[in-house]
Amino acid sequence: MQDNEKIKEIYDKHWKRLMRTAYRELGDYDMSQDVVQDVLLKFAMMTNVDSSKEQGLLVSMVKNKARDYRRKYCKGNTVSMSGEELELEKHGNFGGLEERHGLEYDCEELGSRVFQELKKKNIVWYEIMAGLYIYRDEPETVAERLGMSLPHMRTSLSRARAWVRRKFGKEYQEMGIISDNPESKK
Repeated sequence: MQDNEKIKEIYDKHWKRLMRTAYRELGDYDMSQDVVQDVLLKFAMMTNVDSSKEQGLLVSMVKNKARDYRRKYCKGNTVSMSGEELELEKHGNFGGLEERHGLEYDCEELGSRVFQELKKKNIVWYEIMAGLYIYRDEPETVAERLGMSLPHMRTSLSRARAWVRRKFGKEYQEMGIISDNPESKK
């Protein structure tokens, strides 16, 4: 019960500011609610957070989560604040909820295939990408775990990304996740 009370207290105290922050990034009320809810739940589970830094941390978390959502679900839309007006620049469109879930499923399926092929191609590349993108480890941690220097790990990561772009770039383009694929022209 204490967790619910903590979530409610944080919600009451910060909800309006966090919603404004998310909406500035996304320009979509429903997605903004999703972002704020995810962040508030994650924040409530955190321990030892200095109450004087609570608001700043929450705002940063919401901005980052909103940007992640925009990359994941919004085909190139950007939102900018100029003065008091909110301006949505459309380079694609926000899909409906069903479209977002369909795209999410397609992305997961493609991501699964990418990692399977990556594992076959080069196990080190696979370990680097899995460490960074699946387990969300810091680059230093991944490099240390693999027994390589940070610059060497970054070089290997760059090569792995280039290979993924060459092999799967067209599929990502068709989904609207990336706009063009210069690596595939080589």
